Amino acid sequence: MTENEFIHIVPQLRQITLQISQGYGVGCDEAEDIAQDAMLKLWAIKDDIQSAAHAKGSMGCIAKHLCIDFFRKRKMISIDAQPFDKSPSHYAPPDVEVENSENELWLQKRLKTLPSNQYEVLYLRQVEKKSFEEIAQIVGITTESVSVLLSRARKQMLQEIRKRCR
Repeated sequence: MTENEFIHIVPQLRQITLQISQGYGVGCDEAEDIAQDAMLKLWAIKDDIQSAAHAKGSMGCIAKHLCIDFFRKRKMISIDAQPFDKSPSHYAPPDVEVENSENELWLQKRLKTLPSNQYEVLYLRQVEKKSFEEIAQIVGITTESVSVLLSRARKQMLQEIRKRCR
């Protein structure tokens, strides 16, 4: 697809992205951000696009994935070393306290079994709330590698949790 053809269909592509984003329940401002990101991603691959229909399909897919990323970023869960409230105002029954401390120890042991690079990426993302770009700079790897390491660490922890719950 030539640059002129691409520029000609940009308004349609932007409208598709806005509709998809709002269909997923993203707010107007966030939908604008997603549309902008989607346009940048599509611009990066414009040479591989063969037709307007191909561009529209690609835009739909890109928009959907950006919406998913948006919701994932909003629902991050911290794996802080002290996840349980131990303040004096909160008194749990003794059996619950024992179970909570056992769960905490179990989790800490499992986190230590992760390879150091996976643990570091998981820690930076979940506890320190760093972006993929910041983690890549800190660790000295690409953002794609950050994504892969984070995925592997989460998958391994999920498998450990499933084993324990059986």
